[in-house]
Amino acid sequence: MRTMEEMRRIAYEWLAAFNEKNIENLLNLYAPDAVHYSPRLRKLKPDTKGKIQGREAMRDWWGGAFQRMPRLSYLPMGVETRGDEAILTYERRENDNSPVSVVQESLKIKDGKIVESRVLEI
Repeated sequence: MRTMEEMRRIAYEWLAAFNEKNIENLLNLYAPDAVHYSPRLRKLKPDTKGKIQGREAMRDWWGGAFQRMPRLSYLPMGVETRGDEAILTYERRENDNSPVSVVQESLKIKDGKIVESRVLEI
């Protein structure tokens, strides 16, 4: 059984890997067949209907995001845990002058790996 501390650690490792643009560390947090859902994915790649599956699809998605927005960063505001899920709340910035948006990301974790991540619309 996962502890709250393990869940929080995984969430903050996810955030650190994303901010460092370290695609390998980010992908290593995921199970090989994990699923990611995002409204931005639905908007920018409509054929996906907002869903991608597997590390390679995630590598393409996030690798492209890191290239398009090299100054993208997430400032953590907190992590809540419940059951097999960690909810990470963060401020999203694309550059120093960009407006800040608050985002929540749900990370479902099984056996120490993220099996599903979902950007929640708030």
